[in-house]
Amino acid sequence: SLSHNNLPDTSFVPLASVIRNNPDLKRLDLSGNRLPGPDLSVLLEALSGLCRLEELDLFGNNLPDTSCDLLASVIRNNPDLKILVLSYNRLAGPDLSVLLEALSGLRRLEGLQ
Repeated sequence: SLSHNNLPDTSFVPLASVIRNNPDLKRLDLSGNRLPGPDLSVLLEALSGLCRLEELDLFGNNLPDTSCDLLASVIRNNPDLKILVLSYNRLAGPDLSVLLEALSGLRRLEGLQ
């Protein structure tokens, strides 16, 4: 778990590399890290490359509504997600509909926050 570590922006690119080099990753907890930063897209794009992710916890990261498109891509590319935690982020606005549409494609969802 990498939760509540206050990861700096400079950690996103190396973390994205770790994610890309572990395509069988099934669980990732990045909760409470205040992730918005210039390289957030690099991290979310790496998550989009996974296809076996079952649990993703992004609780309390203050993610902006501009991340909805990339989050939707993460969801679409990981159709076996069972648990998805997006609570306490700033996901709203017109891009939210893209995220909600992606959620409708999850076939094994057991928990959504």
